[in-house]
Amino acid sequence: MSRYHKIVERIKPVFGNTLSLVLPSVTNLLLSLLVIRLYNAEWWGKIVEMQIIYYLATNFTAWGNKEYLLREFSKTPAKIKSIWSSSFNSRLLYILLPVYILLYIYDHSITGVFLIAWVVLRHIQQSFESVATFEKKFIPIVSSEFISLILICLALYGFKDLAFENILLMITISYAIRTLIVMIVFRKYFSIDSELSFATLTASFTFMLLAFTNTAQSKADILVLNILMNKTDLAKYGVITGFIFLSKSATTFIVFPFAKNIYRLKKSSVKLLSTEFLKYGFAITLCGLLFQYIMLNYFYHFQFSTSMYILSAVCILPGFWYLPIVYFLFKRNKQIKVIIVNIIGIAINLIAGFVFIKPFGINGGLLSMAIAQLFMLAFVYYYFLKTIDHEHRTF
Repeated sequence: MSRYHKIVERIKPVFGNTLSLVLPSVTNLLLSLLVIRLYNAEWWGKIVEMQIIYYLATNFTAWGNKEYLLREFSKTPAKIKSIWSSSFNSRLLYILLPVYILLYIYDHSITGVFLIAWVVLRHIQQSFESVATFEKKFIPIVSSEFISLILICLALYGFKDLAFENILLMITISYAIRTLIVMIVFRKYFSIDSELSFATLTASFTFMLLAFTNTAQSKADILVLNILMNKTDLAKYGVITGFIFLSKSATTFIVFPFAKNIYRLKKSSVKLLSTEFLKYGFAITLCGLLFQYIMLNYFYHFQFSTSMYILSAVCILPGFWYLPIVYFLFKRNKQIKVIIVNIIGIAINLIAGFVFIKPFGINGGLLSMAIAQLFMLAFVYYYFLKTIDHEHRTF
């Protein structure tokens, strides 16, 4: 095997993982562009409101299965099928709670039915991500995203007189296509005979809390804006934060290939690495803001002040600084500390949102997100330094 071929083989899983993670965000941004330009910005605001519930519900029903199963697969690769099917069958119980709540909130309306379909379909599709990641089979995940993206773009562009419910139907069909493709490809993992395992649900509880609190923290400001502002402002804010999260996701893409190396680094090296990542963060943030400016001005036709872009930068940069430290805390089994940081971020984001969104609108939402990110950075470093000090005293 040539050196070039070896490099390609090493890059393929990283590139595949990156695509599988970033495509849903890109799809959502393209969908927002089509709905806003071809139909109505207020309609996209209503979809953003639905997505808030969708993200929280699916993080709950996922129950940390991806991270937990990846660890279990590594321990016993020969039992992947039984481990996966046991987790899948056990978690089916959790889908009942959001379904019941959504039926109650939406009073059996068609919007509620579509939202329930999104949650159920995402629950099924997400369950296969652990297998795809462990076996490095990202083509089915990426292909399902591309196929559904092309079909929904053709549908929305081809039928320009759709009603709002028709758009929700198109989105639902796209989710169904993604789920069906993944189910067919990974069908061998299904096993009805697998036992329900409450031990599995207990063991993955911490992973669920990590994912759920992280999502809740990132959506707290948009939740408050949904309460205080109109749906058109919510649509604009959803688009802006979509670009912010796309830039922030670069932190994961950079860290992922070096995760194993970070786990092996000494404390002083991790601190230097976080500073080094921040340098890359400045360059990536500037590129992200430029892309955001071009898209908002020339495609969405949204005009915003310079302060909006400055606040966007402050929302993005702290993640580059503290993510390597988070990996260090994981290495030291300090997941609870990270959960506490997320909860602090949720509280600050909510409080700041109610204080700043009403007088400052969209900029107030970004300000609350920025303040939460800075506080999270401070607390991550506090726990990092406290861990180092404790280990020195123990030694």
